[in-house]
Amino acid sequence: MTEKQVLEQKKFGDIKIVAEIIGETDNNTRQILRRPTSKKYKKAINVLRMLVESRQKLAKEVNTE
Repeated sequence: MTEKQVLEQKKFGDIKIVAEIIGETDNNTRQILRRPTSKKYKKAINVLRMLVESRQKLAKEVNTE
């Protein structure tokens, strides 16, 4: 999943969860994700990617039962 796809698939509340995990405020996390040159960008985008992929996997599992 590309960074663009991850950012397109984020949902309400995802930024808050990512912020808690990386130890930043919601506003700082939003700014980090808008700036690919930020020091914490890779960490934030990877956490967001894991969150999106986990949600998709869970949705698939629930829908197949």
